[in-house]
Amino acid sequence: MIIHAIVLAGGRSSRLGTTAKALLEFEGSTLLDRTLDAVADADRVVVVGPVTTPRAPVTREEPAFGGPAAGIAAGLALLAAAASTPHTPQDTVEPSHTAEPSDVTLVLACDMPRVQDAASALMAAARSGTVGTGLVGRDVAGRLQPLAAVYPTAALTAAADRHRAAGTLDGLSVFGLVGQLSPAPIDLPAGSTDDVDTWHDAAAFGIDAPPAATPAAPTAPTPPDTDTDTSTATHTDDTEHTMADTRDKNTILTDWTAELTAAYDMSDVPVDINAVLDLAGEAAHSVIRPAAPLTTFVAGYAAGFAAAGAADPQQAMDAAIDVALGLCRAAPQATGTDEA
Repeated sequence: MIIHAIVLAGGRSSRLGTTAKALLEFEGSTLLDRTLDAVADADRVVVVGPVTTPRAPVTREEPAFGGPAAGIAAGLALLAAAASTPHTPQDTVEPSHTAEPSDVTLVLACDMPRVQDAASALMAAARSGTVGTGLVGRDVAGRLQPLAAVYPTAALTAAADRHRAAGTLDGLSVFGLVGQLSPAPIDLPAGSTDDVDTWHDAAAFGIDAPPAATPAAPTAPTPPDTDTDTSTATHTDDTEHTMADTRDKNTILTDWTAELTAAYDMSDVPVDINAVLDLAGEAAHSVIRPAAPLTTFVAGYAAGFAAAGAADPQQAMDAAIDVALGLCRAAPQATGTDEA
């Protein structure tokens, strides 16, 4: 059994401000290094994301921040190139259909501090020959974790190639990519897939926020219809990063929420910002990235409609959209965030 590994270290880490998840430190090592340690026994390992490491070839999805499915596709292409040049990072390589039937690819996100236990279980299953159409991790709460999973390389590559040819790869959810493979669930050790999305999550692992976060390098702006951002801002990337340098992102979100609730005459209504962002993230990963703002809006509208008992739902929805659009258009060109 040949086991490859793709480590996903992309994403914008917007709920961590300007701090990249991959560079957070847990028990003396960065999350990226801990994930690479977990797959050290794999035959070939590649990393996808805006990072550098001497430990493995690195690539990026195109366009940047195209989502984890696009990242997996980029990783598969680099794995094919790494077969002939295993230690030479490549930025752009063509997809390959040369995977052997016994090849499997372990896919791991790099934001799980205790990923070693998950990787060990998945690699043990792969070596036992029980991968079949794929094995997707299942946590103790019964949630499937497609970024802690092992898939047949040829089938995964074929799925990525189909979506690339159809033009549907950018913004595709991981479940959208692997759904046709029908991977079977595999129970993973408790806590091994717990991830870090917010500073609250980080604190649960004893990970402290750095005293001064390092700004991410500017990137090309993501088209509005595939942006993972839960806002409708379309400001330039330079403006976003300048604002991120000078203002704490949590403060921006808190202030913006206060402005929104005041505009709706509901300042006394508490808003759980992390819960809303978590909902957006689940929708983006499980459906498609544009589902994030749509899901949060419909959920919020449904809650408001149920509470108010409005007689005309369409008028209520139109009015809610108008208020939010008005605030967005009047805001200084600096309130946009860089991802969900």
